[in-house]
Amino acid sequence: MAVVPMSSSNRMAVVLRGIQSGQLRWGVLMMLFMVTVINYLDRQSLSVLAPVIISDLRLSAEQYSHVILAFMIGNAVIQLPFGPFLDRVGVRLGLGLSVMVWSLGAGLHALAASALSLACFRFILGLGEGGNWPASTKAVAEWFPSEERGFAMGFFNGGTAIGAIMAPPVVAFMATKLGWRYAFLLTPLISMLWLIIWFRTYHSPQDHPKLCSEERELLINTTVAGSAATHKKSKSALLTSTRFWGIFAARFITTPVWWFVAYWLPLYLKQQYGFTLVKIGAFAWIPFLAADIGNMVGGALSGRLIGKGQKPVKARLIVLGVSSVVMIASVPAVYARSAWLSIALISIVTFAYGSWAANILALAADQFEGHEVGTVVSWSGTGAVLGGAIFTFFVGKVADVAYLPVFVAAGVMPIVGFGLTALLNWKRSEVISAGIAG
Repeated sequence: MAVVPMSSSNRMAVVLRGIQSGQLRWGVLMMLFMVTVINYLDRQSLSVLAPVIISDLRLSAEQYSHVILAFMIGNAVIQLPFGPFLDRVGVRLGLGLSVMVWSLGAGLHALAASALSLACFRFILGLGEGGNWPASTKAVAEWFPSEERGFAMGFFNGGTAIGAIMAPPVVAFMATKLGWRYAFLLTPLISMLWLIIWFRTYHSPQDHPKLCSEERELLINTTVAGSAATHKKSKSALLTSTRFWGIFAARFITTPVWWFVAYWLPLYLKQQYGFTLVKIGAFAWIPFLAADIGNMVGGALSGRLIGKGQKPVKARLIVLGVSSVVMIASVPAVYARSAWLSIALISIVTFAYGSWAANILALAADQFEGHEVGTVVSWSGTGAVLGGAIFTFFVGKVADVAYLPVFVAAGVMPIVGFGLTALLNWKRSEVISAGIAG
């Protein structure tokens, strides 16, 4: 079976053509994309409404940071047990349960009456949303050959940006028309519809009753056979792997850049440039559109390098390195005198982050066996959350005074993270085979 070309400028068209041709993996990818959109609609609702909620519930910037930290704690708590659980029960049940939990947490936000209750509901949301990336990455590792994997990672992870793009106008509109509490009820309803479709249609490649012989052969040759042929190792053995710690370090040091933009951008625009809720709804989506484009470009670029004969791991590292350097654009962003220049520079940062995010997930899928991928992404996700929590605590302490140290740190950290990742993974890039992620 011919692999769907990765060079198309219209990434959605690539996926839709794959679906129309009857190749089931592209339908799976569309479901992963949609649930990631829902995930970020849920997640971003708070940041869009932060100026209003802070005023209504009389919160300080530090209390707001504690609410964000509650989400991160929930996200961190679930990561360690969820990876092995996911590898045991599979993507279908694991992701479905995650969506149920985060939908409950999202809906409860409408009942918040204080910083404490808001933090509790945010904790539940974090518990549920922690499962999205391990489950989606595991699904991509099972359903896609290595030359398509970077694109697939970029496409589903692009749902974060689409959800974040949609959140400012949609949430701001609902809040201005119905009140901020009702804005938290939209996505749980959408999630229920997604769950119905998910449980009716998703199966693993080995068990899917509608998988044609050609596509089954492609997946067996590139992924499933590789997984079946490997000897299952103890999960604790991952803790001695430099490859794992390279991914952990990258996510621990670099992911806080995204957490900062996702949770603090509306407040930053309000405090520094006087943006109203209407203005936030009109313009705060732009950096997230840039992130979506970066997801697609970064995934396609590493896929093209692989197509030209580059080793998969080295191709990911090359794109990770370039993306990390570009994120230093956050430093001049804080000095911008106009909101529009600041937004433009922040958009360059989020574009580079999107490219980075697609490739760090693909790197995990490339370097680890199929029965390990969920655990690797989940456990390294703990690093991402811990890094984000530390950075959020730092932002909460200084945001009422100055954003300069925050933006400088956000520009430097990705370069440090990449240095550690390259140090721990580069030599390994010469010996990883294309099918090891099976």
